[in-house]
Amino acid sequence: MTEFEIVSSVMELVTSSEGVTNTSLSPEQVADEIDTLRIRMAAELDGRSLFRRPYQGFTQTIKSLSVLKDSNRVSYLDIPRLAIQLNGEPACLYIGGKDDKSPYRLVTGNLENYVHDHFIGKMPIAHYQEGRITFRNVAPQQIKLIAVFEDPSDLETYGDYDPETSEYPMPASMIDSLIGKTAESYLRAMYRIRPQPNTQTDLPNAGPKS
Repeated sequence: MTEFEIVSSVMELVTSSEGVTNTSLSPEQVADEIDTLRIRMAAELDGRSLFRRPYQGFTQTIKSLSVLKDSNRVSYLDIPRLAIQLNGEPACLYIGGKDDKSPYRLVTGNLENYVHDHFIGKMPIAHYQEGRITFRNVAPQQIKLIAVFEDPSDLETYGDYDPETSEYPMPASMIDSLIGKTAESYLRAMYRIRPQPNTQTDLPNAGPKS
């Protein structure tokens, strides 16, 4: 399904519950909620060691990124924020040459620890920090990036994603749950639906004692 179709499904479920025709709920708000829940569900998988390479169904591709140089002649580029795993590592499948055959090692934290690591030596390094990547031991002009991004729509800028035509980056088996959870949260908030407990012991009992 596309992001547009997912948002439409959520809004239809929410607004049809009470026959609402003039809802204040906007598609943009629903889209933001969906993106947030997508990352939370990925984190839940990560907590069970199920969110790992190749991140099947979650990744998006930026086919071509132009690398810039700062005042110190260090190669860098700014990208949309990547999803971060529970171990602190960005969920990146590939960063390197556009030929798919020259990957760089993506690292985080103190770059100097890697620069002087004798196991890495002079291998190309891509250092990620809050949406910026800097390069060491390599000076590329164009790179390709395959990763899990926090907000899929951020890739619209690069022409690699269209909410109305591109498949939403999430496994199809999880999209139904994504729609249901998002719609349920809105229904509870908008129509004051009381949470349904699993057992009667979860219900508050303020009645008179017999």
